[in-house]
Amino acid sequence: MVRVLVIDDEPDVLLLCRVNLGHAGFEVLEAQDGEHGIADAVAERPDAIVLDLMLPRIDGYEVLRTLREDERTSLTPILVLSAKAQREDKRLNDLVAVTVVIFTVFMAISKTKDDNINQAMQKAKADSVDAWAEYQFARVKLHVDENGLNQLRLIESAGQIDKALAAKQAAEYEADIKKYESRSKETRAKAERLEAEYERLNFRDDQFDMSDVFLSIAVAVSAVASLVDSYALLYFAWSSGALGLAFGAAGFLGLNFRPEWLAQLLGT
Repeated sequence: MVRVLVIDDEPDVLLLCRVNLGHAGFEVLEAQDGEHGIADAVAERPDAIVLDLMLPRIDGYEVLRTLREDERTSLTPILVLSAKAQREDKRLNDLVAVTVVIFTVFMAISKTKDDNINQAMQKAKADSVDAWAEYQFARVKLHVDENGLNQLRLIESAGQIDKALAAKQAAEYEADIKKYESRSKETRAKAERLEAEYERLNFRDDQFDMSDVFLSIAVAVSAVASLVDSYALLYFAWSSGALGLAFGAAGFLGLNFRPEWLAQLLGT
């Protein structure tokens, strides 16, 4: 009967080899670390060896070198079996999954906030337009009353109107002028305040737009990193995501963080 020595520290792998190789008619020998694996290989002289590279004490690479240098085992067929690549792939995929979840959740929350900001911007803009229209109306009425008062005084100075009537009309003009001067000041201040509020909201909207750009890049690059098994791409995704999180946090906290050159580049 052909004897196979399995050197692996994973009980599940040993069980899998024992069952499958035994079912195929092989006699299975087992060693759970490099030292015992070398000793059993020399003592038992198996017909073949299944060797895991990730072993405690002496790793599989050292076991392989030792067996190849020993004349008693140098010609023994050795099948290298290792879960290292699978473990690395799983670790990378786990990191990508966590990365994507964190970034997409933050993007969803940011989008809700940004939508509310956009609604507030639309209201502030509409109110600002209305306030400026009120201001223009007040200014027009003010100019009309000022012109009317000036014409009345010219007519009065020419003696073409009763003085009592002129005084009454002049008082009405002056009252209207005072009213529209006050109203124009109020509406102008209101319009400027609404414009300032619109600009403040637009600044925050830009922050969330920048956040969305960098987080979208991060999510896309993370997916590519998983496909090509690249930690370098994952690290790049984290860098982009960090910028996205920073812009988003600034938007939530109302911090003055928005590079003007980037705003111009993105057209925001």
